[in-house]
Amino acid sequence: MKRTLAKFSLLLCCGLVIGFSGDSVPDFKLPDLDNKPVQLKHLLKNGPVLIDFWATWCKPCVKYFPVLQGWHEKYGPKGLTIVAINEDGPRSLAKVKPFARSLKAGFTVLIDQNSDVMRLLRVQNLPTSLLIAQDGSIVTRHTGYTEETTKATEAKIVELLTKVIESRIEKQE
Repeated sequence: MKRTLAKFSLLLCCGLVIGFSGDSVPDFKLPDLDNKPVQLKHLLKNGPVLIDFWATWCKPCVKYFPVLQGWHEKYGPKGLTIVAINEDGPRSLAKVKPFARSLKAGFTVLIDQNSDVMRLLRVQNLPTSLLIAQDGSIVTRHTGYTEETTKATEAKIVELLTKVIESRIEKQE
């Protein structure tokens, strides 16, 4: 019992929380860096979506960006959409667009200026990522940036995309 509790505590300290399984994400709409509205339900039509909440002042968030870009390049063609939702306040909002470009973010960056979506999805710390299946259910949720959370999330991405590809093949037969 102590060992199990210790492992669970370690996972929580590392930021890995795989849970909320089956919970559905409510639809939302936010502007992108060019102020064009992006709606979650439209993104889910293409496949699973990884949402990452971040801010320019958050050092772990900035370290996570190259990982997100790598996944965008590797798994985007297979159906994964990556969305980084910025949580900077009004004073630093002007920095977000050049900041995201300097990090070479090829994925979608949205602005949650009033933190409405952050509250809607019960996000309390940055970075927090949610991997959402095509049906809108949350597959994983983790807070923080560690090698362990990155590996666990990537494994779930591969698992989800495998299911999506298998489903597409079955529909063609």
